[in-house]
Amino acid sequence: MTEATSLVRMEMMQNRLHLQNYLLSGDIRNVEKMNDGEHRLSDALHHSLDPANSEPRANPGICVLAARSSQPAARKISGLPDH
Repeated sequence: MTEATSLVRMEMMQNRLHLQNYLLSGDIRNVEKMNDGEHRLSDALHHSLDPANSEPRANPGICVLAARSSQPAARKISGLPDH
């Protein structure tokens, strides 16, 4: 689970960097890199949510915080159903 979390964080940072570069330079190649990164991020999220790839959670508090969250993304990442 920690490896999957690290991969998701890295992809998010890379996408943020590509977006900043695009906004500063206007270079379309950065948009393409960001779009590719979004696909990799989506794959990493799906991989991290797959129960077969998950280790037992060391911090059950994450689920509690996500359950209290009104943000659908937080609920989705934690695997909780949307209401």
